[in-house]
Amino acid sequence: MHDEMGASLTKITLLGEAAELEMASQDEAERLSAKARLQRISALGRSLVASVDEIVWAVNPGNDSLEGFADYLCHFSLEFLKLA
Repeated sequence: MHDEMGASLTKITLLGEAAELEMASQDEAERLSAKARLQRISALGRSLVASVDEIVWAVNPGNDSLEGFADYLCHFSLEFLKLA
């Protein structure tokens, strides 16, 4: 189930990014409108893939330890603060 969802979400992301590349032949107004929508689709796909990965990590009994939680917290903090 996870693999299928992850693959589908990744496909959505890649299709959105490919469509962005194909917009070169459109006029400026069409291109800007379509590009904004496609960027939102791509961002949503990436976000959903990350969320699915987090859910899978959380339900994995092998991660039910202080060490596993600390590793996850460090990784999450690095990703979260990278934008700051």
